[in-house]
Amino acid sequence: MRLTRREREALGEFVEACKEKFGGNLVSIVLFGSRVKGYARKDSDYDLLIIARKLPDIMERFDLLEKEESKIWDKYGIKISSLLFEEEEIFSSVNPLLFGVLSGYKVLFGRENFERGLKQAKVWIEEMD
Repeated sequence: MRLTRREREALGEFVEACKEKFGGNLVSIVLFGSRVKGYARKDSDYDLLIIARKLPDIMERFDLLEKEESKIWDKYGIKISSLLFEEEEIFSSVNPLLFGVLSGYKVLFGRENFERGLKQAKVWIEEMD
């Protein structure tokens, strides 16, 4: 998957905003979905899985990055749809989202953390057999 300069700038700016917001609690940011798999339409959004520690309750997360997403839309015309999870929520249970992500993804931040989490998830799944 190749990103255009505009896409790289927009996603890079969003990654930096997430680093500021979550600080050392930011684990990984992963682009997934139609943009990575190569079947995106012109109006498709950019699906981002954001993994962080010490997140608020699930219902409070929906609007947590609304300001940052709006800023990217206003500046670049790029629609970001972010999903926030803690490490345990995405890696230590059989989360169906993880399987969808694995069908095509690009790590934008925290590659080592994401790969370590995948290894943990694999061990957990094997223990289920």
